[in-house]
Amino acid sequence: MTTDNRFPYWVYGAQQESGSLATASRSDYGEITFRDWKLLGVEEYGTIAVDPLNDNLIYGGRVSRTNLALGEVQNVAPEPVRRGEFRYNRTLPLVFSPADPHKLYFAANVVFETIDGGNSWKVISPDLTREKYETPANLGVFAAGDPERGKHRGVVYALGPSYLEKGTLWAERMTG
Repeated sequence: MTTDNRFPYWVYGAQQESGSLATASRSDYGEITFRDWKLLGVEEYGTIAVDPLNDNLIYGGRVSRTNLALGEVQNVAPEPVRRGEFRYNRTLPLVFSPADPHKLYFAANVVFETIDGGNSWKVISPDLTREKYETPANLGVFAAGDPERGKHRGVVYALGPSYLEKGTLWAERMTG
């Protein structure tokens, strides 16, 4: 779930098996009902990021861009045809930099950056996941129940851009 900067603010979310939607945080009719919802065109799971410079542009999933004013949805993923170079998970981080609102970050096993709304991307990190396939120590007693026997190297699970310094970004990886 995320919100934008309008008044009243809008709430955006993805819901498994039901797609994604947005709704105003209040209604003119005393309650918010399904009639107030707008479909977003974002996957049923994943992160949603509202463009801080244009509340009509919504990014989500792996990565699509929805223009609410035009009702247009476009795939703007960094790798439009999966070549197998990058590893993805169902719910990957997608976040705008609060210090530089033109920068949108997206992560798989590397971190991507775009400054033109997803029209072009560049990889700004090395592979941040485990180099080897050995079973990670944090699996402990569960290692015996791992069906892949440690053969998964993980993805970047969370991104935290600095509010103060442009270009400073923290990443958390998921190794299991």
